[in-house]
Amino acid sequence: MKVIFYISSSNPVNDATIEYLKIINEALSDNKEMSIVSKLKKIPNNSFVITYTVTDFFRVKARRPNLLIANWFQGIIPEEAALKEQSKFRRVIYYYLEKFALRTSNFNFFVSKAMQKHYLKKYNYKKDNFFIMPCFNSSLQKRIKNKHFSEPSFVYIGSMAKWQCIDLTLNVFKSLKKEIPDAKLTLLTSQKEIARERVEQLGLKEVCIKYVRLEDISAELLKYKYGFLIRENIPVNNVSTPTKMSTYLASGVVPIFSNYIHDFRDSFSKLKFKIMLESNSTEAIAKKIIDFDNTTKVNSEEIMNEFKTVFDSYYKKDQYIRLLRKVPILKEKKIFE
Repeated sequence: MKVIFYISSSNPVNDATIEYLKIINEALSDNKEMSIVSKLKKIPNNSFVITYTVTDFFRVKARRPNLLIANWFQGIIPEEAALKEQSKFRRVIYYYLEKFALRTSNFNFFVSKAMQKHYLKKYNYKKDNFFIMPCFNSSLQKRIKNKHFSEPSFVYIGSMAKWQCIDLTLNVFKSLKKEIPDAKLTLLTSQKEIARERVEQLGLKEVCIKYVRLEDISAELLKYKYGFLIRENIPVNNVSTPTKMSTYLASGVVPIFSNYIHDFRDSFSKLKFKIMLESNSTEAIAKKIIDFDNTTKVNSEEIMNEFKTVFDSYYKKDQYIRLLRKVPILKEKKIFE
């Protein structure tokens, strides 16, 4: 059976997402090249179709109801829409599209256990036709062995969107500068003008703003000691597994992250080289970072060994491919033949 990814032109996929979908493709298809179509008529009848938005799922299911269809739930769409959209009508539509996809799909991909629990509570989703795999697109860099951690250098990857807590991140850095005058921050973002305005508004110095291509991120991050990944305590963040965590760890960057990201809280709580936040108080975050910097010596060998355990378990690509191939419902549908 041919594995087809239906990605409509109205819902394009970014480079980071493609890497995740490639893992699914490698597990389910003998063809290492992904088969991506944007038109329904190009999907062969004997296909296993994978979508990554509930709107694309609905298009396929409504027009080609006899096909085997799976959906990857990258996030909880109605709640995301509530953050971005003012229209109540759109939020209601997304609610019913998400509910429809969960109830009629042959298989579902979730990014965390918290997401599965969310759907259980919200929609009484009790099916066993799902697979959980966190978002990631990086591999551990051997060059960490030559990395230096003497300078208090900080980095932030991402957009200037409010939900990524960029304002809080900048205010934390401003507070840090009072106790660690040598601290430097780099913002890696494509929204350089907006970033520059935010930095100027706060009167911050020692902040570098630049854009780095995805393929160059790993090498760039070898320059930094700490990486920001702060989130608010809301359902969208509770169920997420932001890709940038794997990106930071792959280059030996000590993550500064919120325990509101439940999967990271549960999976990374025992790591030595991490700063896990319990609140979104600027002063409390700054103090926790300063305390860590004063009491924890970071060296390349130790951090390499510790982060290797993460990539040998939580972010192990081969493990997810192996487990996915053993899923009973997929074997029954003869996806692999």
